[in-house]
Amino acid sequence: MNLISSIINSLLAGGIYALIALAFTLGVNICSLINFVNGELFVICIYIINLCVNLRIPFIFSVIITMIICAISNMALEFYFYRPILKRNKFHSLIVSIGLAFLIQNVFVFIFGDDPQNLSDAVIGTLMFGSIEIEYSLFICFIVTLALMFAVYLLLKCTKLGKMIRAVSENSDSTALMGINNDKIILIVFGICSILLTAAASLFYMSISVTDPYVGTMIGLRSLAAAIIGGLGIISGSIPESVIGAIAGGFIVGLIETLTRTYISTQMSDIAIFLILAVYLTVNCKKYK
Repeated sequence: MNLISSIINSLLAGGIYALIALAFTLGVNICSLINFVNGELFVICIYIINLCVNLRIPFIFSVIITMIICAISNMALEFYFYRPILKRNKFHSLIVSIGLAFLIQNVFVFIFGDDPQNLSDAVIGTLMFGSIEIEYSLFICFIVTLALMFAVYLLLKCTKLGKMIRAVSENSDSTALMGINNDKIILIVFGICSILLTAAASLFYMSISVTDPYVGTMIGLRSLAAAIIGGLGIISGSIPESVIGAIAGGFIVGLIETLTRTYISTQMSDIAIFLILAVYLTVNCKKYK
């Protein structure tokens, strides 16, 4: 595979990070919460999809079932854990988020074990555009990511629900006085995040042949790095602009990871991502409040 093919495939590989980064971005914008549970829900979605497929349920229905389970779980976490704390102390909600992530991970390992899990539906094959070779699974990942980004952008920019989400994000006190149910809007956003996490899990399922219960931790942290590199916390404007930033950050992280693994070392990929993140935060530290 030549250099151009490597660069294109590395950009396409960032689709999974982009979708999870978008989930982080929506959470931060709507209620100032970095939801570390996203990484663990991502893993659970992978396992549920694999279980459904092994039960001979068609893949598309497996994804729909997983999406419903993920949405119910994520919205329940918001209702029972985050909502009471967010109204009192947002810093404490960050601590709860980290604690819940480790709790879910350890309960999951206790129930299902920590052995690697074989995935049965990896998409194999390549597309050729002249001398450029593109992995088929990564091409699908790229198309799905762009489609979801476009859908979320239009939802936030052009619909009544999107206008309410943007209003709650900008000033929740004013929206409450206007009669908007802030708690309901936040709950809906958590449901949207669940759709993004399920989509990311389904793309991972199609691209990778094996996984384990701990994969969500690093993917979650890389996706958070992607959200920050994409401008989380410093983009001027409304939520729709941060959607584009999150997706761009995901593709950038995919590029960094793949090129580092290909031309330097597999063990250096995370170091490269978080080193660039540290430099980015240092350069832009004055822009963060």
